[in-house]
Amino acid sequence: MRCCIKCVIHAEINSVCDYCGGVGYLPLTDRTKEAFLDYLSYDPETGVITWRKPSGFNAKVGREAGFLHRAGYRFISLFRVSYPAHRLAWFLHYGRWPQRWLDHIDGNKSNNRIRNLREADASQNSMNRRGLMSSASGHSNIRATPYGRYRVIVGAYRKRHDLGTYDTLEAAVAARDAGRQRLHGEFARHG
Repeated sequence: MRCCIKCVIHAEINSVCDYCGGVGYLPLTDRTKEAFLDYLSYDPETGVITWRKPSGFNAKVGREAGFLHRAGYRFISLFRVSYPAHRLAWFLHYGRWPQRWLDHIDGNKSNNRIRNLREADASQNSMNRRGLMSSASGHSNIRATPYGRYRVIVGAYRKRHDLGTYDTLEAAVAARDAGRQRLHGEFARHG
């Protein structure tokens, strides 16, 4: 049923995947709801999903379910379909699939504590990701100019916001952080 790992990460529940056109998940029927609740147990304080009953080779009762993918997400396979553990955690806690993306508040993709998960749209989810540190300034959203100054550009909702040019790196970092807070709100990530 799952076409590739990209489908599982990017496809929304019961929708066609943008990458391959295949359905990334089994439809959530009464049978699959019962199966998740029957086979899996979720502890919202630790974020760990464990097996309630065996379902395969490595599925031992009480053992943590799933595997850690190289992208940093934990996946759990049930009925030959791999599900992201954070989406299963949401389902097991609230009894429904998340309506949108799920954002890991602390940026740790394997921390599936319920207090660390929140629903977000694609833009909000990208606001909370780690910035690229490939700039000459050593800080995301800050670019060193040829004149020894620092330009700050922050993106939000598919628009680039030029926050100005600053004489010192410290002033540019402060402006970037304030701009991210203003533009990204609760999804702002500093650093």
